Amino acid sequence: MVKTILLLAANPQNASRLKLDEEMRDIREGLQRTRHRNDFKFVTRWVARPRDFRREMLANTPQIVHFIAHGKSEGLAFEDVSGNIRLISSNALSTLFKLVSNHVECVVLSGCYSKIQAEEIAQSVPYVIGSKPSVDNRSEIEFAVAFYEALGNGESIEFAYESGLVAMQLIGSSEVSIPTLLKGGSSRKLEEYDQALTRYELEVRKILQSASSSSSLKRLREVLGLIDEDAVAIEAEIRETNEINLAIETNSIRNYKRLSIAILRKICVTESVPISEPEFIEGSLWEIMLPSTGLELTTRKAIFFLSHDDNISQLDAYLKKIGREREIGCFVFASISGNFPERFNPFHIIRINSKSLKEMNSIAEKDRLVWLARFFFRQINIVALPGMLPYKTNGPARLFFGRENELSRLTSNYQKGAILVGAHRSGKSSLLEKIKERFLDRKYKVVGPLTFFKLQQFFKETLDPLGEKYRPTMSIEDWRLAVKEYNKQENHLIFMMDEVDRMIDEDSKTSFQLGHTFRALQNEGVCEFFLAGHARLREAIRLEGSPFRNFAEEITLTGLSEESALELIQTPMKLLGFEVPVTYAKRIYHGTAGVAVLIQEFCRRLLEALRQDGNSEIDEVEIEDIEQDPDFLQAVFEHYNYAHSKISISIVLITAIKQNVRRKDILEVFLSYGIKLPRERLDEALNFLTRFGVLQQFKAGQYRILSGYLIEAILAQEPESLLDSKLEGGVDE
Repeated sequence: MVKTILLLAANPQNASRLKLDEEMRDIREGLQRTRHRNDFKFVTRWVARPRDFRREMLANTPQIVHFIAHGKSEGLAFEDVSGNIRLISSNALSTLFKLVSNHVECVVLSGCYSKIQAEEIAQSVPYVIGSKPSVDNRSEIEFAVAFYEALGNGESIEFAYESGLVAMQLIGSSEVSIPTLLKGGSSRKLEEYDQALTRYELEVRKILQSASSSSSLKRLREVLGLIDEDAVAIEAEIRETNEINLAIETNSIRNYKRLSIAILRKICVTESVPISEPEFIEGSLWEIMLPSTGLELTTRKAIFFLSHDDNISQLDAYLKKIGREREIGCFVFASISGNFPERFNPFHIIRINSKSLKEMNSIAEKDRLVWLARFFFRQINIVALPGMLPYKTNGPARLFFGRENELSRLTSNYQKGAILVGAHRSGKSSLLEKIKERFLDRKYKVVGPLTFFKLQQFFKETLDPLGEKYRPTMSIEDWRLAVKEYNKQENHLIFMMDEVDRMIDEDSKTSFQLGHTFRALQNEGVCEFFLAGHARLREAIRLEGSPFRNFAEEITLTGLSEESALELIQTPMKLLGFEVPVTYAKRIYHGTAGVAVLIQEFCRRLLEALRQDGNSEIDEVEIEDIEQDPDFLQAVFEHYNYAHSKISISIVLITAIKQNVRRKDILEVFLSYGIKLPRERLDEALNFLTRFGVLQQFKAGQYRILSGYLIEAILAQEPESLLDSKLEGGVDE
């Protein structure tokens, strides 16, 4: 039986920030290293309101629930409708876990003062782990990683708990930080509670339409045994729906504040503060915080304005002034009459008319954020949209999937420096940035990532962050001594350099003086170097006598695993309101061979098509259109046209034409052009192509191209003619 681990995290806007992403990531990576990792399904969710907590329990029916949050003696911290702290009492948590005790085996509460909550929950759940006050975040993460690694290796919950304590002791955690394991248990079906909520919603609709008092609702709530938080949320939802429907039906606004609040709740606003200005009707103007929808806004801070004024253009100047003063990134205009300002540069504008309000009102609450993400996506100006999409094809990307193993290896305590080699836009820059984040968390001094242009500029850019004096016309020896002087401060120093091919070109003219200095400093333990590059770095690694040969662990970046590629395809699309069916996601994965930049290029084009077509669902026609798009195929071809010799590019062309080849087939084609290809040169080219994920050896001595889209890209370019141009006249240069 596959067990579900549900990792939930909450961090209200006005609470101190927790390192939730780090804890989630480390736990996932620890579990992935275990023998029985396939026996566990790992689900991570950010939850804001208590309602979200309950719904994730319903949707996932987990065996283990791990909740990361702030807490006080009065309860755990969630959010209210404004994004501020709302404490949920121990009694309420205990009641909730009674409902899910038929499938929950263990609850882990990572938060200050959570031992109090743990004692309440333990009345219903077999195992509960709660932390004492003043929990150290690093200790908490060490405990969690060791706990799940033990479970993933087939150990019991009690053994896993002891394993977590040992991990904490090894890093010197204080006694105050030690979590407590409590035992207990009883059960009640969650379905019964959900049925009670459904009945309550039906009855509320009837009561609100009648003259019945609120006491009727209170009595009904008590009879059904509902948590007050859930009942109040149902009542508010129904009242707000009625408020919006009435405004649409009558084309009028009875109460601006009440209608504004109803609309803001419907668009999932996390914070809202009314703005009082003499030119605006009270309750019509708000500063808000937009929900996260997958769009990369410079800021989610926005101005909401509810208008029913035919002369809205008269207020344009006031609105722009307010926007500039409050440094917002977006205006959200709601209008029952449909009157909106035409242009509002430089601000982005979201327009909500009566039609979109009606549609929004009809969407079930659980689906509203998905609808809203699509709505925002289509509202953003087409010129500004490309820079706001999550998929990036140049520079460090915010998206980071599938390099966890490399990241763990490169940041382990025994690792000393590294060399990253890959094609252009293969993810080297993003990996360097992630490595930097890890080292900064450990309080290391990290300089870079830097790109080399000139030697003196390099000296200045590396010494300035260290507070060491730079002098024009410094020598390499001067620079080495300055770095060693900084090292006396006992700081763990790391230099990161991206695109080092240019540096290697320059350094080769002086017999690699700078490279040898790097090597000496790293060997002496003065500092470490993390270098990323392309063809010249690859050559320097192989060159006898080069300082970069056996310099540090070498990692070649190729395509992502299928699991990571599917996550890269589906997760950002889902945040923008679009579900990518698994069959299509796998099709994109196989077509791109998991190359992250090609996946992002495909998804970027898919989003453009969805916007243009106005579709809410992805169909096969849109997938096929991109697969056959000459511009996309050209982008695929250019990506793979990396550091090739005439021999290697010719082998790729031959393989595309024949679909799969043996060494014998390749040698025969070369011979037909009058070229007798030495076996060692063939093996060298095949090794390069397989190492960089261009070819795959699928049987002994037989090769094929990994990327289906690369095959299509080559076949679309008259491959025989391309092959002629490469091989006519020989390959020796």
